Amino acid sequence: MTESDKPKPVYEVTAPNGAAGNDPNDYSGTPELITELADAKRIEGTGDNESPAPHPYAVYLDIDSTDTKAPEYVVDDVVTAGSVVIAGAAGVGKTSMMIPLVLVCTGLLENYPLSASVRRKVVYVAEDPDQVGRVIAALRQADMITCDSATLNDWFRVVEAKRLKAGEIAEVVPEYDDLWTPNQMIDGGEYLAPPVMVLDTTNATIHLESINDNSEVSDAIACLRQRFGRICLLLVGHITKAARNEVSQMSFVGAGAWEGDTQQTIYLAVEEGQRYLMIKKNRFSPEITEYLVRSHSREFTAIDVLGREVAIDCFYGVPEATTAEAKAEAKERAEREKKKIYQKRIENDVFQFIKNHEDCLQGDIFAGVEGNKNAKARAILSIKDLGWITIEKAEKGRGKLHRVKDGLIAPEGVYSVGQSPD
Repeated sequence: MTESDKPKPVYEVTAPNGAAGNDPNDYSGTPELITELADAKRIEGTGDNESPAPHPYAVYLDIDSTDTKAPEYVVDDVVTAGSVVIAGAAGVGKTSMMIPLVLVCTGLLENYPLSASVRRKVVYVAEDPDQVGRVIAALRQADMITCDSATLNDWFRVVEAKRLKAGEIAEVVPEYDDLWTPNQMIDGGEYLAPPVMVLDTTNATIHLESINDNSEVSDAIACLRQRFGRICLLLVGHITKAARNEVSQMSFVGAGAWEGDTQQTIYLAVEEGQRYLMIKKNRFSPEITEYLVRSHSREFTAIDVLGREVAIDCFYGVPEATTAEAKAEAKERAEREKKKIYQKRIENDVFQFIKNHEDCLQGDIFAGVEGNKNAKARAILSIKDLGWITIEKAEKGRGKLHRVKDGLIAPEGVYSVGQSPD
């Protein structure tokens, strides 16, 4: 790694003794990470014969360059290279979706719809490392990972989560110096890409006295962002319970600083039984802001705590680009399928009622079978057209008798529309 590619210089911040009413300019107190740069002292350039480094807010940039910089991504047009929060309800499948998503940037994932132009190494801090291993096994079964284990472990490094203060987490930064990845540029030069660190979840990795304390959360995020520099941070967490059924109201559980102090917010939401990856707050303008996450599973053999071989199923999520029109069409299709299943159930219940109540009247069926009256009427006509029942006039104007067709041998199972009961 060249000096120009390393993270920006760190600032040492000290808490003034004056905080308790003493001299406010006395900074001989215990070093402490806070965000006010006015209280910062530059670690570098403090020798007696050296000129003091300029204040960071006095370092002016050339923003009118002919080489305007495009956004940098971890996953092209989806996940920005910076500080990102990704949130979803508990049990919605965040980890099983996150693992293949970040594996994209390692260049080791195959047959996946998203891509990464810049190759990076990943440090995945997992609340449940065993789950990560199962997802990796499922991806291997699906031929989406074909490299050897040594290569995978070099590019995708899994760490067991421990709750640490933000400053303690940031102490690991120097140990990531060898994780910066050279990428070939079109002019023949090299771009050193910083690694990606995933904290899954923030609750399991970042120690806070109160997740609802906006000031405390903001200080923690500021500490991580300043100390990690250009290293990409993906913070995985939960959404509030009140927002689980209303996508427009979704928010990261706890203080608003989780979303306000980071560069991008992505939600994993459920609508009409379908999972969607939704890009909300961002600093670029993606053509696609919603992805349908399809669930896939693979069965493989694992070893339980007693050393026995057991067969398990493991799911993983694959996002596919969608549009508002496609989403509306999927919603309509799901509604039609729901109605179709309901009608099948009514048809089966009506048939079973007629089978158990020979020569029953329509009124008897309506009274004895639960469900919508119109659906029951349609069911009677449908199973009659299928030849399952006969309808005959009763004596003395008592209405019409419904009975199972003579000679019909019908099993007890549920019949599908159009299925012969023979």
